[in-house]
Amino acid sequence: MYINGRDLSHYHGKLIREYVYGGTPLGNMYFQGRNRSAYVLQSQIIGLKTLELTIVFTGQDQREAILHKSAFDAAVMGQIELILGDGFGYTCHCDQLGAETRVGEEMMEASYSFSGIRHGDWMKTSGKTIYNPGTLPKSDCILTVTVGADASLYPLGSITFHDVEAGEKLVVDGINKRILVDGVPDAKRASWTEFPYLIPGKNGIDCRDTPTVEFYPCYL
Repeated sequence: MYINGRDLSHYHGKLIREYVYGGTPLGNMYFQGRNRSAYVLQSQIIGLKTLELTIVFTGQDQREAILHKSAFDAAVMGQIELILGDGFGYTCHCDQLGAETRVGEEMMEASYSFSGIRHGDWMKTSGKTIYNPGTLPKSDCILTVTVGADASLYPLGSITFHDVEAGEKLVVDGINKRILVDGVPDAKRASWTEFPYLIPGKNGIDCRDTPTVEFYPCYL
């Protein structure tokens, strides 16, 4: 197990093999009418999955084991990246720091609860047609392009830039929600209604030049 790229052994911890990756909560809105047999599903909101882990911490004595757990607790504050060895990564946050259960004189056990998104490896590719192997309906992405010729209006995915010049580097960061021109935030140079994302399967990117697309394929 890795936390933000650091092995769990750094905290003198071991992950118990059995862990639970919970179901996905769905927020459903529908219209049925009064006492009708047929209904219309109007929308479905996909929530974050839950991840429940149990970790055993060790030390030369009980105090040292407590200190190792405390260091781990500090490491999982905020939004983090977990790797569990199942071939996926998990962008998540901790919902509950586990209570300490004493196991002998040199060990303690604690259970943790996280909420987040399961994803594959970071992908970076170029082209106007991109294939997303993920199954989540919308995988956020980063679009980058170097402008080939001056233009008053220049599309880059779901964003339209204004008055661009040849050689300018445009970045639409749908993950961190930023718009950059030559590396500098410059949202006033663009208009949009939403940041770009990729649906499962084949995607077309609206752009005059060949963009670079970066994203995590995300999975239900």
